[in-house]
Amino acid sequence: MKIGVVGSSGVLGGVISEFFSLRGFDVIQFSRHKNSRDMYFNVLDLESNISFAEIDLIVYCSWSTTDRSQKNQRAHANAVGHWAEYAKRQKCKFVFLSSVLAQENTKSNYGKYKYLAETLVTQSGGKSVRLGLVADDAFELLLTKIRRVDRKTGIVHKFCDFKIYAISTATLNNCLLEMTGKWPTGAVFWVAPTRAESLMRLIRPNGTTHVAKYSLFRLLPRMVAKFPTTRGKLGSYIDGVKGVLGQNVDPSKQSLVMPIVIDDFDWKLNLYL
Repeated sequence: MKIGVVGSSGVLGGVISEFFSLRGFDVIQFSRHKNSRDMYFNVLDLESNISFAEIDLIVYCSWSTTDRSQKNQRAHANAVGHWAEYAKRQKCKFVFLSSVLAQENTKSNYGKYKYLAETLVTQSGGKSVRLGLVADDAFELLLTKIRRVDRKTGIVHKFCDFKIYAISTATLNNCLLEMTGKWPTGAVFWVAPTRAESLMRLIRPNGTTHVAKYSLFRLLPRMVAKFPTTRGKLGSYIDGVKGVLGQNVDPSKQSLVMPIVIDDFDWKLNLYL
């Protein structure tokens, strides 16, 4: 089976590519960065003559997290829809890596346009997987970076007393492997635990910590979430805070989502391998 990974130069795309390669799959890596290993593919260039014709499955994980302006996020959502339809015409299965933050009326540009991308993928017969926060200490993902800063300052974790859905890279890859074999019915899948955990606890899993109900640590993130989203790193941070604090995620109420059963303590079992 030949699998194409779009966005393979990112940490998550690289993890997925390595996983399938080690299991004997023929993996084609597509990246917007020109290098000798990956096939160059700028997803925003909708006139590209890239070919999926000999590929059985595309795992699409290319998305901008550094520019969360509406213009940029909409462009990426439209690109997902375009390439999903393109894959359909070339008889190639298509899986889009979405987010549990994907909601139509969310405060976050990221969540809103991830939802739009899901809608476009469904229209083309592809599948979307709503991922939680993918992280473990083996890779340079968000949680690893936050922990590193917290170890230096000793205070970052106190600003993170809100619930998230964490999933290990190992569990994500196993879920994708299962989908390639069975290709289940349905269009949108919840690929995360069904119970949220405090991000503060994930940052300090072996320590005891708490935040007073009306402390500055609780207030400041909520104040930041009210700021307008801008470009660059600051805009990415503000939009990220908006997404996390503004989400009202309940997998049992997401009627389009077919959950894949994952242990609610997956983060505890696998993130620190």
